[in-house]
Amino acid sequence: MTRNALPTLTLLSLLAILPCSGCQSSKAEIDRRAQHIAMLADDTLDELDAAVATGDVGDAALSHIASAKSNQHQIKDEADKARTALHGVEDATPWWGRTLGNLAIAGVLIALVILLWQTGIGFVIKRLCYAIGLLIPRSTKASAALDAEAIARRRACPEQRESIAARRASDPAYDAEFVRQKKRKQRDEVSRHALPKEHMEIATS
Repeated sequence: MTRNALPTLTLLSLLAILPCSGCQSSKAEIDRRAQHIAMLADDTLDELDAAVATGDVGDAALSHIASAKSNQHQIKDEADKARTALHGVEDATPWWGRTLGNLAIAGVLIALVILLWQTGIGFVIKRLCYAIGLLIPRSTKASAALDAEAIARRRACPEQRESIAARRASDPAYDAEFVRQKKRKQRDEVSRHALPKEHMEIATS
C-alpha cells in the first residue's frame, strides 16, 4: 500500500464510523417522547383548571371538562407505564451496523500501523520489543543462544564470528537476542567461577 492510499483508507474508515455514531438509541427516544407526552398532559390539566377558575364555563361544559381531565390522567398513567416497561428493553444493533463498526475499527487500526511503519516509529517500537525479548521468532532465539554460547566459551572459529557479525548487522531481532543471551552466558560464567571460591572460603573457615 502506497503512502497516498493511507489518507483514503483513513477517510473511508471514518465515513464508516459516522453512520454508526449517528444512530440514536431507540430506547432513549421512546423514553423521551413518553416523558414529553406526560408533560403535555400536565399542561392540559392546568389549562382545564384555569378555564374552570374563570367562571365563564357553563354547567353543561363542566361534565366534559371533568371527562377531559380524566382522560389526561389516564394518558399520564399510560406514559408512566411505558417508561417503566422500557427498563426491560435493550437496544439491538442491526447486523449491518455491527459489520460497519468492525470494518471501521479494522481500517483505522490498519491505517495506524501503516502510519507508524512509514514514519519510522514502528521500527523503534519493534527494537524496543526485541530488547525485552518480544516478537522474536523461536528459531531466531535458538540460533542466537547457540551462537552466544559459542562466543562466551570461545569455541567460535573466525568464520563463525564473521557470520555472526554479518547476521547481527542485518537482523535486528537476532542482534537483540544475541546480546541478551551473551550477557546471560557471561553472568552464568561469573557465577560458576565464583561458586568454588565461596566453597573454599567456607572450608578454610
